[in-house]
Amino acid sequence: MSSMIGKKRSALNERVQDFAGNDCCFPLLRRMMRHHRHTYEHSLRVAGLALKLCEAMDYAAAERDVVLRSSLLHDIGKLSVPIGLLDKSEALSQTEWDIIKDHCRNGDTLLRAWGMAGLVDCDMVLYHHENVDGSGYGGVRESKLSKSVKLLRVVDSYDAMTVNRSYNRARTHEEALDELYRCSGRCYDRNVVDTFYRVMSECC
Repeated sequence: MSSMIGKKRSALNERVQDFAGNDCCFPLLRRMMRHHRHTYEHSLRVAGLALKLCEAMDYAAAERDVVLRSSLLHDIGKLSVPIGLLDKSEALSQTEWDIIKDHCRNGDTLLRAWGMAGLVDCDMVLYHHENVDGSGYGGVRESKLSKSVKLLRVVDSYDAMTVNRSYNRARTHEEALDELYRCSGRCYDRNVVDTFYRVMSECC
């Protein structure tokens, strides 16, 4: 199953790269690629999954492009995070953790400074670590979280769970889905998780 999912995701990544290579987001993505390759590759994978969810959730083409662009740039605030901190395998100090958490706010600020507020959904960048029960980075409640923010929260978490990092063992596809369901209603919107499960099942 994992190999089949991997092939489908590779095809999605090609679609995403074709989009990004001809889009206004490319200069920022190139900066991220040079700063931290893992974050760049993570962003491509997340955008591919977001694209599939948009199609399953009947997003209009223009809205889908905004979600795709926003997903590609959701971690752009990590340009301000030192590489050593992004790759640190030991436990983070409170100061280091605060620097990591600031990448959401810094990304929102950067995109607005680049004049991209009308081309990206800045709330997706600012709120992509918020939980539906208000327990996320900024304590934002569900009433402020759009459908697109909830979509990104799910696909971002799934990819993070299924990729090996120095501080995290990759989970299997099944383990990651179990975790998404276990945390539905607390971290994730259950309807989005249900749709994601269906989309991933169709990939097999």
